[in-house]
Amino acid sequence: MTAIQIFASFTNNVLSSNWLRALIAMVGSVVLVVVVYGVLSKLSKRRHSKHFVMVINSTRKSVIAFSFALSGTESIRFAPFRWRLGLNYAAQIAVILTIVWIIVNILAVVSTMVVERFDITVVDNRDARRTVTQVSLIHRVISITIIIIGILVSLTTLPAIRTFGTTVLASAGVLSIVAGIAGQSTLGNMIAGIQIAFSGALRIGDVVVVQNEWGTIEAITLTYVVVKIWDERRLVLPVSYFVNTPFENWTRDTSQLLGAVLIFVDYSVSIPELRKELIDYVSSHPLWDKRVVTLQVVNSTELAIQIRALVSSSTSGNSWNLRCDVREHLITYLMDNNPGSLPRVHIDVAKPAAGKDTTQN
Repeated sequence: MTAIQIFASFTNNVLSSNWLRALIAMVGSVVLVVVVYGVLSKLSKRRHSKHFVMVINSTRKSVIAFSFALSGTESIRFAPFRWRLGLNYAAQIAVILTIVWIIVNILAVVSTMVVERFDITVVDNRDARRTVTQVSLIHRVISITIIIIGILVSLTTLPAIRTFGTTVLASAGVLSIVAGIAGQSTLGNMIAGIQIAFSGALRIGDVVVVQNEWGTIEAITLTYVVVKIWDERRLVLPVSYFVNTPFENWTRDTSQLLGAVLIFVDYSVSIPELRKELIDYVSSHPLWDKRVVTLQVVNSTELAIQIRALVSSSTSGNSWNLRCDVREHLITYLMDNNPGSLPRVHIDVAKPAAGKDTTQN
């Protein structure tokens, strides 16, 4: 027997194996999907289709898993008879879960595409931030619902689970009471998250003061809210906190703010000159939005008077920086032009006379 005949005989024997046929079918389906996705990826890059690239990159793994599971269902007939029932249940569950995976990935891409249409970096971004918040919450709700439904449907393919489900439905009254008590906090947070998203009380990007901390809303989920504090810390609070507890929202209707600078000065200071200096300085400042600039005496004590410089800005960040600049400029102006106008406390310490004993007997 020649070497060619030996190789042909070996090949026929190997290919006649059922399990090997099944393996080749499953691997072949995966290779086919990988090749198709590779071609589509190159085409999308050539056409510079950003959204098409997002769809391909986000669904690649899930579609490969789906093709592997689907080819597995067709290959079960090659398995030994005693294994077919268990493998059939496993394949059905795998197909359902991979379909859920694909749908969730597509929803994520659609949500990203919608969010990208709204620019929340511009000054007047109230409507854009509201839409982004609502789309993010809707995406999470739909994704969680699809995942739960997919898991339940996949489990019902098992006869034992179906029997258990019938028993659960028979005692649904007791279970609903127990679940209601156990999940009251989580369910309350989810309802509060949906309420906040559609009421407009809180949006992604809002500037808030919560628990004496100034920060920006970074994320709103169905159960918690992430506040990015000015010093890069994150404050994580349950969504129900913003429903039950008062908080400051500096960008509820508009991002424009008035900033106040308070300074104590001596009675000898010339208020009109200081007011003119403030107006001249703020008029050329890039952070002033040309709405409000004024200086007033708001308080007086036996030692000094208190003045308030009021300036307006387009955002809370600009307001903070403008206030700091105005405070520094006014203090520098007073020190250079009228140092005596700043309040001082004088303490005279009398030195004891030379040779005098200051100790007490």
